Amino acid sequence: MKKSVNGSDASQQPKSPAGIDRRKFLAGLALGAGVAPMASLFRGQVTAGPAANAAADLCYSTAGPTLTPQDFNLVGFYDVRTDGNDSSYCRCLSHRYVNGQLRFLTLTNSGVLHEFVPPGAFGQVTTTTTATWNISAVCNDFTGIWWEEAKQRLWVTSSVDYGDGSVFYPTRISTVTLGAGGAVSNIKTVSLQGINSKRVYGGVVPVPAWFQGQYGVGPYAVGFGGYTSLLLQTSPPSLGPELICIPDIANYSDGAQIPSSAFRVLLDAAPGTRGVRRTLPINYFDGGDPRPNPSSPPTVPPLTSANWLSPAADGVGWMVWGDSYYNNAVWINGPNKQGFVAIAALGKGKVWYQESTLHFDDRQYELHIWDAASLTRGPATRPTSMTELIVPRGINPLTWDGDVTSANISGVTFDSTTSRLYAVGFPLGSDVYTGRLYVYSVNS
Repeated sequence: MKKSVNGSDASQQPKSPAGIDRRKFLAGLALGAGVAPMASLFRGQVTAGPAANAAADLCYSTAGPTLTPQDFNLVGFYDVRTDGNDSSYCRCLSHRYVNGQLRFLTLTNSGVLHEFVPPGAFGQVTTTTTATWNISAVCNDFTGIWWEEAKQRLWVTSSVDYGDGSVFYPTRISTVTLGAGGAVSNIKTVSLQGINSKRVYGGVVPVPAWFQGQYGVGPYAVGFGGYTSLLLQTSPPSLGPELICIPDIANYSDGAQIPSSAFRVLLDAAPGTRGVRRTLPINYFDGGDPRPNPSSPPTVPPLTSANWLSPAADGVGWMVWGDSYYNNAVWINGPNKQGFVAIAALGKGKVWYQESTLHFDDRQYELHIWDAASLTRGPATRPTSMTELIVPRGINPLTWDGDVTSANISGVTFDSTTSRLYAVGFPLGSDVYTGRLYVYSVNS
């Protein structure tokens, strides 16, 4: 993906996920790197403010029994390789129960939905599927999925990454029915008036009934926000969290546009604003590197005249090119605690532009939690807490580049039956062809 260093994108056609240079990708992965001890998966804690300690959590005002990072405990992981060597490029995560058995759903690079059961013990790998469905008709460069158990339907949100900078790409929110033998039926796709698809490619979450009643919003929320190419063009993304409450699309015909009066934007990093993060990147993307499309990494600090340099005035970091929430959000409404929870996949250390694509020293992840009531305070609402999330990676994507889901956590699902949160990253497992499914118990 060719992008200029001044924040606008050049006209070269993109590398879609299907066009990833596999040799370059595999060469950028080092085997056997950095497995963190289970007891040190979160870093620090301190109240936010101008003097906030960079080695700690950043916490903002809370209201009610809101989840905290300490409520999430990593209990183990499984490895996943259901698409052979192409499992490197899988993405997304949801789950469902079939005859009482917990099964997970993930998506291949070609748009085939894979259903699988995890192996019998933590640390083992699963390579088989229980079912598959080709849903490529409703997928795109970026895609989010969510299985709605109550109505037995799959929700899909999708967007182009690059596209034509002069074109407005309507929202694509779809529902499909998954049948026996790979049958896919009842496909319905709608859009939201004035909302482009690059703002809504992360997925769907159910809105708690109490929140619907108290604030007069629809039963579902779509989002979740993150970088795409052509950042400043006609269809800009939300470079930060995005959450929009919508009505049930079952009440609309296929191809319908839901009017703006029928939905409500809760979170939105609109053009001119950005999401925040606890960790501090060294940002060369936004004018920090004076070299146009260089062939080597920067060796001097970013220009002080550059935009979006971290830290901000209050000590937080700004989100940068390549930062995204992907399919990584859930709304947890437990009997004791609640919150809108998302995992941000972020660039670590130096982040820069080189040889027509994005580069990072490494990738890292953060757990972001919003108190539900705070979501009504305006689209710029910051997370109630932000914590660096340390996960045991089987491989270390030190030199991975680009804005694709590979080498990132790219799917999260919450099972309220067992109060467990699952997060998947490809290919963060035992080798460069294998994903890793992380399992957290949640005190909700």
